Amino acid sequence: MNKVSMLLLAGACAAGLVTGIAGKRHFQTSASTVDGELSAGEVRGSVTGDVLEQSFPADKKPGGKAAAVERSCDTVESLIAIGDQTLYQRLALWLMDATEEEIAAYWQAYQKKDPSKRSRDINDLVFLNWARLSPQGAIAGAGPRNEQYAWWAWSCHDPKGSLAAALKAGGDRLKDVAFGLGEFHPGWLREHFEEIPEDARQKALAGLAKWDDEQDPLKTLQFMQENGMQAGTGTVRALVRKDPAEAVAWAKTYRGRETGMLDFVVKTLASEQPEELKRLMEAAPSGAAKRTMESALFGNLVKNDPAAALEQANATRVPRIAAERYAALGLDVVKSDPEKAFGLAKDLFARCPDAMRQTAQVDLPDGGSNYSVFVPGVREFAEGLLIKDSARMLDMALALPAKDSGAILSNFSNQWASRDLEAYTGWVNQQSDPRIRDTAADLVSDRLAAKGHFDEAADWAVSGSGAADNLRQVMSRWKAADADAARRWLESSSVPDETKENVRKLLEDRE
Repeated sequence: MNKVSMLLLAGACAAGLVTGIAGKRHFQTSASTVDGELSAGEVRGSVTGDVLEQSFPADKKPGGKAAAVERSCDTVESLIAIGDQTLYQRLALWLMDATEEEIAAYWQAYQKKDPSKRSRDINDLVFLNWARLSPQGAIAGAGPRNEQYAWWAWSCHDPKGSLAAALKAGGDRLKDVAFGLGEFHPGWLREHFEEIPEDARQKALAGLAKWDDEQDPLKTLQFMQENGMQAGTGTVRALVRKDPAEAVAWAKTYRGRETGMLDFVVKTLASEQPEELKRLMEAAPSGAAKRTMESALFGNLVKNDPAAALEQANATRVPRIAAERYAALGLDVVKSDPEKAFGLAKDLFARCPDAMRQTAQVDLPDGGSNYSVFVPGVREFAEGLLIKDSARMLDMALALPAKDSGAILSNFSNQWASRDLEAYTGWVNQQSDPRIRDTAADLVSDRLAAKGHFDEAADWAVSGSGAADNLRQVMSRWKAADADAARRWLESSSVPDETKENVRKLLEDRE
């Protein structure tokens, strides 16, 4: 279940802030001021009101707005008798003022229920409240098979005390507490990470990664990167919401495990705060980051005002940027209006004939590596057109300069042949351009041979300029299936004598 909703209940029992089963995600420990104990406001993600309402899973969400604090009329016996999903809500309310002895009695009775009628959610709820009253009592009452719940719950209420005890206990108990420290107290974990033995640190990091850090996302993201973790997308979004400029600055220098972090941050801003993104873009210096922001804003314009977006694309002077913008417009209509999409493709290739092969070099912030990227969206747009009308897309490619069309013809011919070999060969047979036949001779012969149609495969193999190599590939397969038939075809064929002699040797080779 959603951890926010579960933690609200434990905090509510500690702080007296429950209405129904709702309350703030606060955890209060004793009045002691030792540095291991935290005030409610220092625990991750305190929420109220509508945020609270939205954070409950559908099957445990209270009906309507929270009203006055209720008092439970349930007993251990009545709670054990509940057989439906209302148990979680009623148990949460009962736990508000249940004593340690009453919780222990409930747990003992609950353990006797059929395993199919017990749940991890209930276990968590019980021990979060039991450990609040007496962590040692919760550990003793849990028993050896379930004490992991008690140790984990203890870390929620007393990070310093639970870690000290777990260091003495060692083993899995240390890992249980470490996971809880990451899950409940990201700030405390960052400050005390070195105190956790190395063999338990991965558990602490796993707990940290389980939920988004809304309170201090930047520090958590920096900590994740320092420890080789993936940046949690929810925590990145939290940083974007909290401080868009800081999020962009962080993403520009991010050197973690994922690529495209700046793209992710900018797209999030474009979706959630477009006006803020526009302000940041206008203030940004020229460079890759500014271009990324411009692209995202243009994507918004395509969705909201395609006519204005087209006007902007037509007015774009830089061919690569114009191609990117035409592609964005085309991707928006390729399924709904193919004719319009082909018109945009015509404009795209007129402005940037090498758009399918043009790349830009991207240098990473650490200076240690770089990579190349194609014009964003162009390949995806062209592939969408290929699906709609393969012949028309290849005809468009043929009209491009030879240096720009070769890679397109090879790639798209391969895709079309894989999807519909008969339609592709029909189109090829109507073409006079030798580039088409050379590409097809290899593609079609290979596919026909794979299907066991060796006679046809051999005929296609010798129809292009690479006849010798293509024929050897077909004959290698044919030999394995029926060497005598392969010899008969070869001897009756009109292939050049030199090629025929080489293939004879291949067929006679017993290896």
